Amino acid sequence: MKVLLIRLRSIGDIIQCTPAFAATRELLKNASIDLMIDERFAELVIENPSIDGFLLYNNGGRGFFERLKYDLNFLKIIRKRRYDMVIDFHGIPKTAWFSYLSGAKIRLGYNYAGRGHLYNRRAEPPQKFKVHSARNQINLLKVLPNDLKGAGDFLDDYKLRTYIGARHSEAELDAFLSGNLDAAGSPESSMIITYHITPSNNFKKWHSSNYAALINMCERHPALSKFNVNHVIIGRAEDEIEFDKIEAAVKTVKGRLISACGKLSLGAVYNLAKKSSCFVGPDSGPLHIAAAAGILTIGLFGPTNIETFAPPSENFRGVYNPELTCRPCDQKRCRNGFKCLKTIKASEVFYTMLKNIIELNLN
Repeated sequence: MKVLLIRLRSIGDIIQCTPAFAATRELLKNASIDLMIDERFAELVIENPSIDGFLLYNNGGRGFFERLKYDLNFLKIIRKRRYDMVIDFHGIPKTAWFSYLSGAKIRLGYNYAGRGHLYNRRAEPPQKFKVHSARNQINLLKVLPNDLKGAGDFLDDYKLRTYIGARHSEAELDAFLSGNLDAAGSPESSMIITYHITPSNNFKKWHSSNYAALINMCERHPALSKFNVNHVIIGRAEDEIEFDKIEAAVKTVKGRLISACGKLSLGAVYNLAKKSSCFVGPDSGPLHIAAAAGILTIGLFGPTNIETFAPPSENFRGVYNPELTCRPCDQKRCRNGFKCLKTIKASEVFYTMLKNIIELNLN
């Protein structure tokens, strides 16, 4: 059997879908499984053992007809593969039509209004803020044909363990660290803390002054005084402006402040996380990358819901303002200027970090 999975984007959603990729492999052990994914995010899954091959989608056409031409040519590629089954984890109109026109006899997707009819095996979308994102992807597999499910009853208890492999980016990270890290002292006395400062949506953005205050606390607290802390800031290339604001407000004692803004691939960010003692950032893609690396991951949550969007990791800690009953919300507009995120205090994040770093070192 030939199976095509579809999950085009974005970083966090792709990572949250990796437990479903693994479950698909367990249910369809003898199948050949390909993944259709946006080329920009392929390195997140290129080493995933559940996937046999990839269809890299990259429609950067400038106009409607140019984009349409690309999609029609891409559809020809899909049809030539002669897939027996398509599982559309993405569920947008475009991927629904790709599924319908793929030629596959079995098409799984969510029963969203206006496009659910394009699948012949449909799962009802979950109630808003009720089902974890990763669990929702697993639940789509419940509508597999009965003769293909095998041990399908195990889905309700399936472990939500996200996965990234990035051996291909290890040399890239090593080259970056060798030129930037403070190597003074023994490995036991050195520590990396990684901070993500600019999510794609401004309503998830924590102010640069908060990051500066957090780093200053790390530099001055006695419990961390034995460490040479390398504070690594990640973001886009244009975020150097934000880094400069943080740098101007930080007074390092033993540590070092390093910008990796726009300097690392997604795979290198994952490898950086693996070498870090802690990651701090908003509800955004790098947060999920860090959680998949298995390190202490502190998420700053404003309007988004921890219960449904947080990484499913035992080392994840969410920080939010519990006094605001208006959250979670639709994230699009706020009469209070998204104070849910703005009122998260640097001191609260610091003590969450400190408590867990101490516990992890003791264990």
